[in-house]
Amino acid sequence: PWASSPPGGGAAAAAAAAPPPDAGLPPPPPHIHDHSVVVSSALQRAHLTALASARGVIASVVVLSQLLNAFQNQVRADQLRREKTLGGKERILPTLTGREIVLRLCGAQSETTVLALHRYGEHVLPVFEDAGLVSAAVRERSQQGLLPCWWLVRPHKYASRNSWEGMGVTEEWLLRTSTGRRILVVEADATIPEADGQAEAARSAAVTDPDLEVDEAVQGFRSFERQARKQISANADQRAQRRAVAAKSPLVPVDDGKPTPTTTTTLPMRSARVLLCDSSQFWRVGGEERQTVRERLLDRGDADIIIDSTMPILDALVQFCQRITTPQLRMLREQREDDPWLQVSAAVPKPKIVFETSHDEHFVTFKDFILNTAGVDVISPSEELEILSLRLDSGDAAEAASELRVESFPRIIYYNSTATTTTTLQNIASRKPKSLKTCCVIFDAVEGMDVVDDLEEQSGFHIESICSAVIYDDLFRAVRGWLRAGYSAGEIQTELDTRYGYLWPLLTYRSKNSEGLG
Repeated sequence: PWASSPPGGGAAAAAAAAPPPDAGLPPPPPHIHDHSVVVSSALQRAHLTALASARGVIASVVVLSQLLNAFQNQVRADQLRREKTLGGKERILPTLTGREIVLRLCGAQSETTVLALHRYGEHVLPVFEDAGLVSAAVRERSQQGLLPCWWLVRPHKYASRNSWEGMGVTEEWLLRTSTGRRILVVEADATIPEADGQAEAARSAAVTDPDLEVDEAVQGFRSFERQARKQISANADQRAQRRAVAAKSPLVPVDDGKPTPTTTTTLPMRSARVLLCDSSQFWRVGGEERQTVRERLLDRGDADIIIDSTMPILDALVQFCQRITTPQLRMLREQREDDPWLQVSAAVPKPKIVFETSHDEHFVTFKDFILNTAGVDVISPSEELEILSLRLDSGDAAEAASELRVESFPRIIYYNSTATTTTTLQNIASRKPKSLKTCCVIFDAVEGMDVVDDLEEQSGFHIESICSAVIYDDLFRAVRGWLRAGYSAGEIQTELDTRYGYLWPLLTYRSKNSEGLG
């Protein structure tokens, strides 16, 4: 029993039974207490820690440098793409809305195309010859180089296939007709460009050379159509191959909602080449033989539809002259009935209209044309002063000029630039606003419409204005509408000829007296 154990016996027994303190433990290393070894181990650990830190720093620098290089490459790529876009050589992206694209050959400049871009946006793709002359409106449409919206073809390079490579023409470019056909529409603006202010004043009085030559337009028609068919065929083949691969894979849907043409011949596609030019000009074809531009183009099949650039303007002028001189003609008839001397006179008085222009050739041509067509006598501003001075029974030109502010003849204003024409109209408005209601201004740039609208708002009178850009763009749009409706090129040409056919004999007579082209 525990009670009979001697004092301290239990503790002694427990101590005797316990294992020694170092039992089961490995013996300590012999150098555990060696100071040099401890220092060496610490230095080694510090060196390893420094290497790990250096590796982290180097990795961070490498990653940052790679990110910086990637950013710089992206910036350079964006800069190159912007330069290509502003230079007219960036691939045309598919339209977001799937709208068709109409190619428009413009030469160096085209006010009609600038208006078309404002009206239709990406639906019209202009082709210019000089990136430096592209208007601010076109650059604005490209969002300063972010969106490709025009193409560059150097002068006299329209026939080169390299000029059209890389455009990215697809089936979405083709116009859809009501008959289910697809049409590749190519338009060309071969009209005479507007004069360029002071620089043009140093040149001849009238600009007679078109910005885009007819031959260049024809070359562009053929070359672009050939390349477009190749690009559309290549895109169709690639799509067919993708669909074939997708058909073999159960994970890829086959039906993408798009047609599956395999070659160009399977596409129900035809082309429509629309040319805007002065088709009444005569072209030398060898020796003394000449034929009109219209006859030459249609006989050789160089264009499908020809829009004459002169007849729509003259038609608008004839309508204005007939409308504005009706009160004057009525007054002359009443005077003839009241005056017996006028009744026996062989000369029948004609209403008069003033033509204010800087082109002598245009004045003579227009004078003969309006006299033969509308029966109106066209006079110059100096002749108007002489007539008014005779009415006042005085030869004072200053008094006649003062009378001009109160009583004047209807007036047509056409100068070599839109700015000069609108400035002349503003001068007339400052002298006597009432005379604006019998004025008609002719200009090319659509900016002139803004000036006319402001003067109409200030004076309260309607001002007749003839903007060639508006007229030409409306005709281009009408032709596209007829094509969509399923009309053939021959039917559309017949409609245009019927509308302006009464002017054709006078235009060809004028052209026979000119030197002609070629």
